[in-house]
Amino acid sequence: MTAIAGPPPGGKFYSVELESLRGLAAIAVVLAHASAIFSVDGISAYWGMPLGSQSPATLTLSLIGALFNPGTAVVFFFVLSGYVLTRSLADDPLPFGTYLIRRAFRLFPPMWASILLMSALLAAGGAPADRTIFSDWFNAVFSAGIGLRDVAENLVLAGFKANPVTWTMYVEAIGSLFIPFSLFISKRFGGSRFGRACRYALLLVLFVLSMATFPSLSLSYVVCFQVGAMLAQDRSLVIARHQGIVILAAVAAMVCERLFIPSERWSLLVNIAVSAAVMLAILGRAETCFLRHKMMRFIGLVSYSLYLFHVPVIYAVGMAAAALGLRDRGCGRAWVS
Repeated sequence: MTAIAGPPPGGKFYSVELESLRGLAAIAVVLAHASAIFSVDGISAYWGMPLGSQSPATLTLSLIGALFNPGTAVVFFFVLSGYVLTRSLADDPLPFGTYLIRRAFRLFPPMWASILLMSALLAAGGAPADRTIFSDWFNAVFSAGIGLRDVAENLVLAGFKANPVTWTMYVEAIGSLFIPFSLFISKRFGGSRFGRACRYALLLVLFVLSMATFPSLSLSYVVCFQVGAMLAQDRSLVIARHQGIVILAAVAAMVCERLFIPSERWSLLVNIAVSAAVMLAILGRAETCFLRHKMMRFIGLVSYSLYLFHVPVIYAVGMAAAALGLRDRGCGRAWVS
């Protein structure tokens, strides 16, 4: 598992609500990619257009994409991963080598399976023969073709052409290496004021590094893991009152980020704040009925597989549409409806 994977059910700090939130985040990514398969009303990249210039169909998709913001979802994965890994290592310290081996076995086997499946589908189906019905994103991802070298590079996270969402696994690997260092700093200086100051100083350094190096996969997202680590270490940060208002404010900020902030660098900052606020509000509630529903819990449990394997499904759906001879306007409108 990855950032989408927490402690096993029944573990020391297992949270049903956080498990379900992982599922919602995975669904957000799936919806974003699913809505970007086809061109709609002759528009092949509606997400880059001003809202006032969009058709009713693409505007609907834009609003759905803002409510289920995939950028926020990915950042949430990283923040939650920092929280989960820190809690796990704090409660059950492991030798560094053992920790890395366990982490690798959670991250990589499902990822490798998704890469091999996607590679097999691309080898069998090839690139779309009729690219006019598809979006710019679909054509960019699936029309270039891949070779054995591309597959090998993706398996070791040196490239991401076979399954493009696996770039997040590279970030997860970096974050997994960072968390023991963050926890060492915390334990070294304890819960004193100086120790807290050190944690915030580290956060500030990582934030500056993130802004300076964005969009470096190796450095830009480490700050997300530190935020999660701090949420795990400082229970005084938990929001004990007015959690509903906090969550509504976070959702509003998430929607505004998607619709009105073009800079991905500053979007990262907003999404970190949204993720932290939602987590702190959820952790402060004794129980959240919606997130405890059986269906939500199930989606949370399968969220990692859903995240990794939705790309092959999207490719298969798109190629099936091409094989059926669907064309731009009818295909796009049918998908929206």
